[in-house]
Amino acid sequence: MNTDTHNASIANQELTYTTFFPNDQRRTNSSQTQSYKHPNIKQKRSKKKQKYSRRLWSDEEDEAISNLVETYGTRRWTFIAKKLQENYKIYGRSGKQCRER
Repeated sequence: MNTDTHNASIANQELTYTTFFPNDQRRTNSSQTQSYKHPNIKQKRSKKKQKYSRRLWSDEEDEAISNLVETYGTRRWTFIAKKLQENYKIYGRSGKQCRER
């Protein structure tokens, strides 16, 4: 058998390979098997959509937060955000947004 016919016979053969993974899990190159996810590698996740649309702070919101901070202090931001809704009917602001403002 000369090298040309040997190379041609190798090219016509369908090659499959198997990669061995921990715990006897394996994956071949066929399309019928599922992809393997290693337990120690974090998978990329899509970013979550925001609950609220972004908007600028109004003068009324600034004044309301100032009044609430004078009353309740600078440590109860979720409480202040709830009071914005109850007392001033200003919705859509979280405690973190109030704190950063």
